[in-house]
Amino acid sequence: MLERLPKELSNMEEFNPPRITPSIREMSYIGIFPMESHFARLIEHLPRLDQLYVQIAPRSNILDDAEKMKEVDTEDLWMERNRCYAILIRDLLNPPPHHKAKYLTRFESGDAAGDLEAWNRGVEHVNRAGSNWRVQSDGVFMRQDE
Repeated sequence: MLERLPKELSNMEEFNPPRITPSIREMSYIGIFPMESHFARLIEHLPRLDQLYVQIAPRSNILDDAEKMKEVDTEDLWMERNRCYAILIRDLLNPPPHHKAKYLTRFESGDAAGDLEAWNRGVEHVNRAGSNWRVQSDGVFMRQDE
């Protein structure tokens, strides 16, 4: 079932209590360079998930559109993306997992294909953390039962 996140998620003051249906077990989050604070709040209020897909960078050529990007510092966009993934890895993939993340068995990054260097840094971090997550393919982590 496809469920759109409610409009309240754009206003952090109204994002309490969580408004994501707790019965969801698979979730795809696609946002165009969300702010770190928004993403952190989202991760904090995720329901108990089995699978999570995240895509933060756009797949369109919007970054090449000089008119749309004239007042945007693209370095800031990439730093926000990196901070969002850092939150995700810290809270969901590092041991011990965030309380609801202990059920997560599959994590997929929709951004890995466009930035294998960043994906490889994430893989290194997860491997060094000693977690039971393993790379299934580019962009996909699977948790191995211990």
